[in-house]
Amino acid sequence: MKVYKIREDFPVLKDIIYLDSGATSQTPIPVVEAMNEYFYEYAANYGRGAHRLARKTTDKYEDSRENVADFINAKSEQIVFTRNTTESINMVSHGLNWKAGDHIITTLIEHHSNLLPWIRLKKKGVKVTIVAPDKTGIVSPDSIENCINSKTKLIAITHVSNVFGSVIDIKKVTNIAKKHKV
Repeated sequence: MKVYKIREDFPVLKDIIYLDSGATSQTPIPVVEAMNEYFYEYAANYGRGAHRLARKTTDKYEDSRENVADFINAKSEQIVFTRNTTESINMVSHGLNWKAGDHIITTLIEHHSNLLPWIRLKKKGVKVTIVAPDKTGIVSPDSIENCINSKTKLIAITHVSNVFGSVIDIKKVTNIAKKHKV
């Protein structure tokens, strides 16, 4: 994969290096074209109608779900589309049945949208452990594992911090979570 070919799909990036995708991602030409196709050719509610436009919208939506699932090696029924990460995190934080004493682990290198919802759960008696990075901005998987206890229900971490740019070994953390049934 050639970076210059990818950059061609982002005309706004022609003369700049853009490093704020954690806040607002730029939209590549194929996405704009697909959005225009939707608005100009078949805009309708997904899954809620039997007419031609609704069927086409539903088919395209399900095709997108399949494409994402294939790309990340998941099942299409495991894919949920939301407007953004902040919305997704808030759906989880508000949607799960939290009980006093439940435990969440997160890190100090998170974007606020992956930190504040968990801190707010303290009002319900949920315990929140915030793992600090080392002096280089790295959070080690071992430091996360050391915080797991029998009440840990969720590990909410970023793969790449928009704060420091540090990378967490997400595969290792995933294996740790599975080992501890989190």
